[in-house]
Amino acid sequence: MTTMDARTTTSKRITWMYPNTTVSDAVLGDSHTKYVFQLFDAIMTDTPAFVSQSGALIKDMANLLDFVPSTATTLVIHAGTNNLAFCTPRAALDRLWRLFDVISKEHPTIKRLYVSLVQPRSTNRRRHSYNQSFVRNFNLKTHQFNTLVRDYCRQSWFVYFLDHGFYDFPTNRVLAADGLHLSFEGTAVLACHLRQLFTRDPATPLHLGALPYPVTPQPM
Repeated sequence: MTTMDARTTTSKRITWMYPNTTVSDAVLGDSHTKYVFQLFDAIMTDTPAFVSQSGALIKDMANLLDFVPSTATTLVIHAGTNNLAFCTPRAALDRLWRLFDVISKEHPTIKRLYVSLVQPRSTNRRRHSYNQSFVRNFNLKTHQFNTLVRDYCRQSWFVYFLDHGFYDFPTNRVLAADGLHLSFEGTAVLACHLRQLFTRDPATPLHLGALPYPVTPQPM
């Protein structure tokens, strides 16, 4: 299988991966999207471009737009986890609004914009779950933020939400031992949902909530 080459700017911790075909879809994200490209085939026409920055805040997404190919018409934003660690859900949503405004004004080729709902966190199993209080507060803010995003998107003609359904599964399956980053299984879920989005039937709803969990085929 042909794979995409990863290029990295170490000073900004930015990694970008482009398929070998004309790009019509792109994904901008923080470290959660860094390895998703490994589950895509670079020669397939539905493979998106990926641009990731470890530790990125919502405001950093505006700088990553320079890496998005000019042929892209659909864009997915996967960010917000790092914002909610220190700011309120409303403040994080305000930053999203500013980003949406930048995209609509400065990147008119983007006709459809999706924003991933923020996944929950779990305690750090490597450090004996020392951060339980922080995680409880973070997950409360995440729930509030996701509700605000859904409400905003349902009134928008341009922005749609993408729910990966991580709340429905045990966190020790979809999150790594640090309780923050996605596990291999969580990364596979994200890749599966992005693939479903980019190959979707135009007649299906634009807001994609609680997408199905990929099931490994069992031998007969």
